[in-house]
Amino acid sequence: MQNEALKHFQTLKVKLQATMQAQHPYFTSDIHDWKSQEITALQEALKQKVQGYVSEKWFYTHLKPRTNEKLPRIDMLNMLAQFVGHDSWQDFTFQHTVTDQASEKKQPAKTKKSNPFIWKGVIGSVVLAAIGILIWAMVSKPSDFEVRFCFQDADTQQPIVKDIEVFLLKEGETPQLQKVNREGCVKIISQQKRLVLAVKARYYQTDTIIRQVSQRKSDELVKLKKDDYALLIHLISKPGKTTKEKQQRRKQLEKMIDEEAQIFQVDESGLGVELYNKEDFIDQLSLPIRSLQNLEIIETKYQNNRIILLRFLQKEK
Repeated sequence: MQNEALKHFQTLKVKLQATMQAQHPYFTSDIHDWKSQEITALQEALKQKVQGYVSEKWFYTHLKPRTNEKLPRIDMLNMLAQFVGHDSWQDFTFQHTVTDQASEKKQPAKTKKSNPFIWKGVIGSVVLAAIGILIWAMVSKPSDFEVRFCFQDADTQQPIVKDIEVFLLKEGETPQLQKVNREGCVKIISQQKRLVLAVKARYYQTDTIIRQVSQRKSDELVKLKKDDYALLIHLISKPGKTTKEKQQRRKQLEKMIDEEAQIFQVDESGLGVELYNKEDFIDQLSLPIRSLQNLEIIETKYQNNRIILLRFLQKEK
């Protein structure tokens, strides 16, 4: 019985592969050779169709091996059986047992003497079919999607070309830094339909861009919003303010910065750091004699519309 069940599990894997290839014709490899791209697509398909999930470790343990010594848990078998169109694992095994028995009954009791001409025709057909499959596999490789992302200021509509970093994020991989051209654009070439980008720009709010690609070649315009608080702190640090202006700026800073905010001054060499509390930082910026001027804000984080983390460096005067 165990051997019979394992045979049914192998059949289930074949059905699973066929179901995914019907949705993604460019998945030409065998399920035992699937990697991160196919596994991610399977995870998303299971979630959408049967509200199920398999981890990458589970896939490598149960679906990737060409032979299995034991069955997965019944709840996982039920989920996969439902995904390929059956009510449950029991329904799947029953249907395929009936089909196998029917196929055995249809086998002819006697075999007629083979005709050499017929065999030649069969062999020729098999060879032609094999050649056709080989050509189809070579031609039907996954096509690349080419998407050009361009970044603009949400207020001025001007391209953002300075102090901007764009990272392409892929599951299980290190973020890949993309080169931004003089027009404030990056070109992404990928076989994945789902693209995720992390965008960081000086004095703009950090943003994560998620796009589902449907065309082989397309353009995307992304508008970034200014980090108003970071920009205001930068302007306050400029010398030459009147006493009245300094008092107004101090009130603004009191509202902007959280009481428990962590404020770090980073040395330009990157080797040193100094920690400020809210009161000391505001004093250094707003008092007549100041030690902090010409600040460049590196990073800000917010909670309830107030700064809870601030990292900056002081430019040479």
